[in-house]
Amino acid sequence: MNKELVVALVCLVGSLGLYLSLGTISEETARIFPRVVIVVMIVLSALLLLQGLLVKGRGQKKGNPFPWGRFFVLLGIIIGYFVVMQSIGFYVSAFIFFVGVSFLLGRSDLTPAKGASRIFQSALFTGVLFVLFKVLLKVQTPTGLLF
Repeated sequence: MNKELVVALVCLVGSLGLYLSLGTISEETARIFPRVVIVVMIVLSALLLLQGLLVKGRGQKKGNPFPWGRFFVLLGIIIGYFVVMQSIGFYVSAFIFFVGVSFLLGRSDLTPAKGASRIFQSALFTGVLFVLFKVLLKVQTPTGLLF
């Protein structure tokens, strides 16, 4: 089984699980936007699965195994992000998460200039999240050290 099929199946099962969890939202109008997004996710996951089944010769080459080590490190970072978010806050943990993931995924060509650029991009994206959620939408996020 190649990577595309695994990713498609995980996305499809996850999207179906999210769709089934929509029943926990009591107000019908609050379900509209999440339902639309989840249906789009289901359709795209099904198309990815169909593409993986129909298109031959693509995907993982022999001798190029799935990077399980990187997968589990990223999974650990994601779990750690959710664990510390309540104590240090959404924006601080998001910044640390973005920096960590960008350094982990791009470690092969890391230079001091690229490292500084990744830190700046993480700060910029965290700033965009802050303006979007806190200022414009006035969404309450987990508070912590700074926000």
